[in-house]
Amino acid sequence: MKEQVREADIVCRSGGEEFLIFLGGSSISYFYDIAERIRTSIIEQADNALYSAKRNGRNRTEMFEPALI
Repeated sequence: MKEQVREADIVCRSGGEEFLIFLGGSSISYFYDIAERIRTSIIEQADNALYSAKRNGRNRTEMFEPALI
């Protein structure tokens, strides 16, 4: 999530699976763009972990690990 916002923006966990992002001094369209970037990024990461678990067998926990560049 932090990779999707500006350095001055604040990303924090509010509890459980809930997060807050404070985006100061921007337009509604900027807010929407950030939300979409985060949503698609997280869905892609979840999909990658799911497919990895399917490849490696059933009844297992799989964590997403970004590729090192």
